[in-house]
Amino acid sequence: MAIKLSEHFTYGKLVRYVIPSIWMMIIMSIYYVVDGYFVSNYVGKIAFAAVNVLTPAIVIPSSVAFMLSAGGAAVVATTMGEGRRDDANRYFSMLLYVVIGFGAVMTLLSEWSLPYFLHFMEADGDLFTAGMEYGWICLLGLIPFMLQVMLQALWSTAEKPQYGLYMTVAAGVTNLVLDYVFIVIWGWGIIGAAIASVLSQVLGGLLPLVYFYLPNGSALRLVTTAIEWPIIMKAATNGFSEMLTSISASILGILYNLQLMSYIGADGVAAYGVMLYANGTFESIYFGYGMGASAIISYHFGARNASELHNVLMKSLVLVGGGSLVMTAIAYSGAGWLTYYFVGYDEALWQMTKEAFRIYCLSFILAGINGFASAFFTALNNGRISAVISMSRILIFQVGSVLVLPMLIGMDGIWWSVVIAEVATFFVAVWYWKANQSRYGY
Repeated sequence: MAIKLSEHFTYGKLVRYVIPSIWMMIIMSIYYVVDGYFVSNYVGKIAFAAVNVLTPAIVIPSSVAFMLSAGGAAVVATTMGEGRRDDANRYFSMLLYVVIGFGAVMTLLSEWSLPYFLHFMEADGDLFTAGMEYGWICLLGLIPFMLQVMLQALWSTAEKPQYGLYMTVAAGVTNLVLDYVFIVIWGWGIIGAAIASVLSQVLGGLLPLVYFYLPNGSALRLVTTAIEWPIIMKAATNGFSEMLTSISASILGILYNLQLMSYIGADGVAAYGVMLYANGTFESIYFGYGMGASAIISYHFGARNASELHNVLMKSLVLVGGGSLVMTAIAYSGAGWLTYYFVGYDEALWQMTKEAFRIYCLSFILAGINGFASAFFTALNNGRISAVISMSRILIFQVGSVLVLPMLIGMDGIWWSVVIAEVATFFVAVWYWKANQSRYGY
């Protein structure tokens, strides 16, 4: 039986509702893991470094979709909680159309700026060539990728999180199969990885539009609408922290890569790429939970049901906190085989990556709580607090740490920087939860 947003959520019901969103995010994160595995093992570490250098160039243009996904889902779910279903459908449709238009503009700008970005990242020779080959194809899939991102939170708002999971699984399997065919069997190299990614994104981003356009059993569907700037601004304000997180993480990635190129060279970028894949997979669990729970929080916020807000918050802290400890233990104990999976072909690179990951993964202990804190305030339509938490986490604590710590303790300071940042952010999140308890009644 389908779970409705208006229900009271026990632990079991809460887990069942968010599980599809978690799996959807895990599978989306695996897109890049799959590309990285095949490129690293069948094309080489220079091509692997090129994929990692280019990740910010793809994520930064998509940041508006992250913003409107989280912020728009909060607006739509709150409107549904207020009983205004027709308005919710109009807002839902308008936000999707805005993302498509913005995606078209960003595709043109990103294609034009690609060589300049690679030069800025100090990529030359084979690294520059591989980056151009991979980048210009991947950027062609920017619109469907942005639609995938946009729909992540909206599937839960439509009370059909399992449908989002089905679409993401189909796209993920497509990417895996095509990577194997294009790279291993046909020998297309890094170009094959790019084509596989774009085709899987087309499936995952465009097919859901057909579902929402046709009559369906969800709480939402595509309808005729017009631009309503107050709603766009409200969604943008609510989801600003998610855009800030996306952009900041990409800027941080650029900074990490520049530091690593300075201290180690291309091997350092490859090692960091392995940590990003592992971190992305683990953080996708936290992000998926926050995305699924946000629809519940926004609905009950709109319905003025403070007792259910308290219920969902307390249960979420237990689930996210406990899950974080388990995932940290898995990552630390499995550091050897997790890193060997990507760079085991190079003994020196593997040993360096393994030791670095054992430091880096300690950040997982608090990363889930910090991520949920930001998502929680976004769901309450308070984008300002959410943005402060996100900005403190990445732009202040992580950037500051990665610039200062290497000067104090050497290369290990690069890996410790994220751990220090998560600890500092945790205290910021706790302060905001305490300070706003009476305001929202949770």
